[in-house]
Amino acid sequence: MTVGILTLAGIWNATAGLAGGLLTFGMSIVTLSFLITTPEAWVPNLGGDLPTPAYGFPYLSGVGRLVIKDVIMMAGGLTAAAECANRILARKRAANCKKQSKFMTACNIFLQAVFLCKIYNSRSELCSFLV
Repeated sequence: MTVGILTLAGIWNATAGLAGGLLTFGMSIVTLSFLITTPEAWVPNLGGDLPTPAYGFPYLSGVGRLVIKDVIMMAGGLTAAAECANRILARKRAANCKKQSKFMTACNIFLQAVFLCKIYNSRSELCSFLV
């Protein structure tokens, strides 16, 4: 239930969505491991007078078919996690851009002041400090 709520919260909060998506992906991996570890996941050889025509790998029993649906959940969890991670990275890039733009604005103002001092050959105290 918590994993589903976290994944749903990813609509509004990318960090919660990333956690929910990764948890869904991990949960699906664990559940899919039952196909390997559970003997009842594959159709057994029933034996008897007539041989079972199709049994073993790749024939899934009812339990195996129930577990195989987790492939879709795994893909959905990975997609949700990737989308939320993309949003987080975009937010970080935008914040870095904003910091760089403030720095670049300060640099531009400084360079313009130096340029104006050189053009007008100003002897003011500010120009002598800048140049």
